Amino acid sequence: MAQRLSASDTRTTARPFAITRRDLLRNGAVGAGLLAAGPVIDACASSSPGPSSSPAGGAGKPKRGGTLNFGRDTGPTQLDPANSIVGGDVYTLDKIFEPLYITSPAGQLVPWLAQGHTVSSDGKTWTFALQPGIKFSDGRPVTADDVVFSILRAATDKNGPLSFLDFATGPFRLKSFTKGGDVSLERNPHYWQPGKPYLDAVNFVYINDDNQRVLQLKGGQVNIISAVPAAQVTALKADPAVVLREFASWAVDLLFFNEKVPQFADRHVRRAISHALDVAALAKATTYGTAASGNSFFPPSLQYYKQVPTLAFGLSAARAELAKSKYPHGFSFSILVPSGTVQYVAAATIIQQQLKPLNINVTLNQLDNAAYTAAFQAFNYQAMINGATNDISDPDEMASFQVDVKNGGSHSFWTYYDNPQAIALVRKAEMEFDNAKRAALYAQIQAIVAQDAPYVPLDYPPNIYAWSPRVHGFAVNPGGAYRLEDVWLE
Repeated sequence: MAQRLSASDTRTTARPFAITRRDLLRNGAVGAGLLAAGPVIDACASSSPGPSSSPAGGAGKPKRGGTLNFGRDTGPTQLDPANSIVGGDVYTLDKIFEPLYITSPAGQLVPWLAQGHTVSSDGKTWTFALQPGIKFSDGRPVTADDVVFSILRAATDKNGPLSFLDFATGPFRLKSFTKGGDVSLERNPHYWQPGKPYLDAVNFVYINDDNQRVLQLKGGQVNIISAVPAAQVTALKADPAVVLREFASWAVDLLFFNEKVPQFADRHVRRAISHALDVAALAKATTYGTAASGNSFFPPSLQYYKQVPTLAFGLSAARAELAKSKYPHGFSFSILVPSGTVQYVAAATIIQQQLKPLNINVTLNQLDNAAYTAAFQAFNYQAMINGATNDISDPDEMASFQVDVKNGGSHSFWTYYDNPQAIALVRKAEMEFDNAKRAALYAQIQAIVAQDAPYVPLDYPPNIYAWSPRVHGFAVNPGGAYRLEDVWLE
């Protein structure tokens, strides 16, 4: 259990209890709260924090003031940190809450609220030294007790690993938000980094349609946009009034199957569809060359990625696999997609055509982003196209989230995929510290999943953002998170 220190002490010491490597890393390094970071931080500890983002978009002395209008493809479904998992929630909360360590734009864990840490010789006690002068947004000092409380809540709260998000130390504080829509943040006057944030306020504007986001950027209604459609990347790169950057990512787009649907509970059906899809052609057509085609459900940029044998494209193999199923003559199903996401709609349309030779008839179920999220989280879908992002540097998050149906937090990404052998390997990898052994375990996991085909990896997209040349200091880490305390307007 945790050692509780006096409120005046800026050290916090945590002893082991029911918390996994994933919990430690996610909660300490990426989740927006106060929690200890995990084992991969050893080489990254330093005595002081660095800037949260490399200055992208120009040099010069930062200027104070102004409001950043940020056009996003998703809005927050809610801001209860205990239940936040979708991008619109997480990428709002991480402007308000902060961890002991963050993932930098280069993908490295670096100290943040912590100055650094030490580990006991038996590996069971981790001691973190907090930065001096940290305050919550209400002006109250942050103490070691607050961190220990946060760790204990994360370990014991029934709501899971995101339930520790209790206190705000971030550069901004919430002013207002609309469920599924816009968010307004204001500068935190008690922020612990002197002189920061530079901005007075941030408005997150929900713009569901890809093309509308681009138009609003060009028209000056917003200063920056997320999820730039791949079809417009080349044109925007050539536009002198726009800065566009493709940031490296730990992301993958996939076709998911709901195994509560009888057809997709049949392994042969899933394998037949996987054989029938020309993923290389699909990725090229839908991402316009911005993304590599899919292989493993781990992206190649992620630690322990392994290019494992997959179910190669071939109609003969697809027909043979379908003949072994309970549905040898085909069937019909729908693919759930967010209506404003051009790439996903295009991918579903191509899949519709590629499955016709198997007498599998596909329809598209297009919903706005809020309804789309509510539908798949309620298992109210048959198949869907969605994106998965590993937002920590350790692959345990993606492995457990998409494979461990009981403990992963999402019923295997809302598919109910349940392979006991794969689950056992995921849990074993969580507890293993030897790199070579972990690499072997994750290679086995990737190989099993590739043959079971609970989902089909389609492509590995970068994080594509565009902004006005007036914006400086913006950067995105491979997990898709962007910090804004260093951003300023010219």
